Amino acid sequence: MNLFRLIIIALAVWIAYRIWQNFKTKAKQIPPKNSQQAISDVVACQVCDMHIPENEAFRKGNKVYCSQQHLDSDN
Repeated sequence: MNLFRLIIIALAVWIAYRIWQNFKTKAKQIPPKNSQQAISDVVACQVCDMHIPENEAFRKGNKVYCSQQHLDSDN
């Protein structure tokens, strides 16, 4: 009976250790909140008025477009 109890305790300790290691590994994978990418400004297309991030916009002079098609079509 003592050997059975020792095996159960060892198994419980091993399971607890594995859970703890899994928790630590997942905690390292979560990036800190202050390291998120900066959110860029949003601009509206001159043709369809769709709002898109400024870094994805097509520009011609002071005008902003959502796609190459709208840039070419607005002459």
